[in-house]
Parts: sequence; structure tokens; C-alpha cells
Amino acid sequence: MSESLFVTRLYKGRIAPPAGLSATCLGIAAEDRAGQRWSKSHGYGGYTSYASLNDLTQRASIIDGLERAIAKQVAGFARELQFDLGGRKLKLDSLWI
Repeated sequence: MSESLFVTRLYKGRIAPPAGLSATCLGIAAEDRAGQRWSKSHGYGGYTSYASLNDLTQRASIIDGLERAIAKQVAGFARELQFDLGGRKLKLDSLWI
């Protein structure tokens, strides 16, 4: 006899990248010396803001808009899963380039 004990539902959605997102990310990367150093010292062939910037939504309105689009889809998935959030909203805690 078998039964499903840990069933994982996955969400797949699409968000069209806003116009100018690539240029914005490249501009932030060019200015983020700490991120460039971290990426190089950890063997990344490119750049990541992972260890250097935690305020991308405040730095660029285009990224703030992207966060809102992601949050909308996450909220819909949470409703589909019937999460009991007790009146609270889910919050995205970080975005990286």
C-alpha cells in the first residue's frame, strides 16, 4: 500500500520583463563595487548583488514594479493552496541581480 505524504505543488507563471530592466540591472552592477568584488572572490563569472545590495526595490522603481508583479502571482498561488495567513500578506524579503 502507498499513499502520498509530501505532495509538492509547483507554480509556473510568466511575468513579462519590463522595458529597461536589463539596462537598469547593468547600471546597478556597474556601480556596485562590493558586489563585483564578492562575485569575483566567490568564483562567479559575472555579477550578483547577492552579498552587497538588499534595497534594489528602493534603488530602482522598475525593480519595485517587478516585485509587485511577483507578489500578485504569489498571492494568487497562496489562495489556490488555501494558505491560512490570518489576514497577513506574504512578503518577498529579497531580490538579487
